[in-house]
Amino acid sequence: MWIGGKFIESSKTASMSPPHEHKHILGKYYLAEKKHVELAIKSALDAKENWSNMRWEERASIFLKAAELVAGPYRDKINAATMLAQSKTIFQAEIDAALAIHEDQKAAIQIQHDILKSSEEKVMECQTEFI
Repeated sequence: MWIGGKFIESSKTASMSPPHEHKHILGKYYLAEKKHVELAIKSALDAKENWSNMRWEERASIFLKAAELVAGPYRDKINAATMLAQSKTIFQAEIDAALAIHEDQKAAIQIQHDILKSSEEKVMECQTEFI
């Protein structure tokens, strides 16, 4: 598991398999223990400070880059993982994963942009009326 940018193993693991074929083991994953949850919470709270001080355009660029990666070089991997983990067909995986992630990220950024632009316009109107 990844916590705070570091790969962390635990002593407990579990196997993963597709929902339609439990005997087919795809791999294993580490189970988090209480100390891992506490470390993840601390890491998230530490990251929150930097994230909240970042301009919204910088935050948006991170999400847009992720959307482009999912739509481009990682599309096949996202679809394959969705097919295996959720017993989806390629068509279902495309709709549920790669396409959805890409479009949702872009839409969320556009909504944020529109909200901020609207807010700025309202502030300008209020300042004009006040003067």
